[in-house]
Amino acid sequence: MYDSVLTNYAMEYLTFREADRDDIQAIVNIHNSHARGQNTSIERGFLLTQITEDEIVQSLNNSCKYFVSAKADGEIMGFVAISQPKISDEILDKIIWKDEVFKKRVTSDRHFYLERVATKLDWMGRGVAQFMYKEISQLFPNSFISLFIVTQPIAIRNKLEGSIFCQYLFV
Repeated sequence: MYDSVLTNYAMEYLTFREADRDDIQAIVNIHNSHARGQNTSIERGFLLTQITEDEIVQSLNNSCKYFVSAKADGEIMGFVAISQPKISDEILDKIIWKDEVFKKRVTSDRHFYLERVATKLDWMGRGVAQFMYKEISQLFPNSFISLFIVTQPIAIRNKLEGSIFCQYLFV
């Protein structure tokens, strides 16, 4: 189990640790607060669908790991879901690689995919996600971490086009 503490004058003490079964409901609540259907504003709702406790358990059983950021009293402020994807040769062959080095990194055993990062709504913009990104990079040293970042709201029904780009972290 991994534990780290951040002391930042702008935040309370936070710990970062691997989630346990007792954290699942808090993860579901945070996730669902960011689901598109829960938010009426197009500026909110960066996660496309809601999730259930059973889906989290299934994800954990399929090698996805969840980590949480918590206050000293145990209240969960945010979570990270990370996995090691197995990308088929069929999909790899369809990608136009800007540099072949990325293909090698994506297929290595040191490649991790950051599936989801979310914080409590009232803690957004207060450094929780930044703290979790930093902790993940320290937890998985010498790794290639990929993630997709939504840079603008995506509202298909409202015909607002979204921008998504893939980001790689070298740690």
